[in-house]
Amino acid sequence: MFFLFVLPFVYHAFAEQVASQLNHNMLDPDPSASSPEDQLNQIASYIRSNLSDFQRQWLATQGEALNISSEQIMSDVLAEWLTRHRDATRNGNSIGDFLQEALEDFILRHHEEFLPVVAIE
Repeated sequence: MFFLFVLPFVYHAFAEQVASQLNHNMLDPDPSASSPEDQLNQIASYIRSNLSDFQRQWLATQGEALNISSEQIMSDVLAEWLTRHRDATRNGNSIGDFLQEALEDFILRHHEEFLPVVAIE
């Protein structure tokens, strides 16, 4: 239930910033041309592309065990990170600037609450 509360907050906090970054790199820069679902999928894809292989594996493992999406877990991660680092988005940083650090910090702080994941090489 916490994820349902946090997801809109995270979406609103990053939607404009990520949409502008995505639109800068896309052929169609008009954000009104895509549906909200498409924009959420683009944001999820952007998030996944900025994570390490281990982090993507960790998210997939936890999501499967908890029967929730990786995006829901990331919304919790980002909400916690933003609570502890309030200036993260005010300094002109993009989500990609702190995404890996936020997830790494979350994994370290909550490692006892989640399934262990061994990096596959």
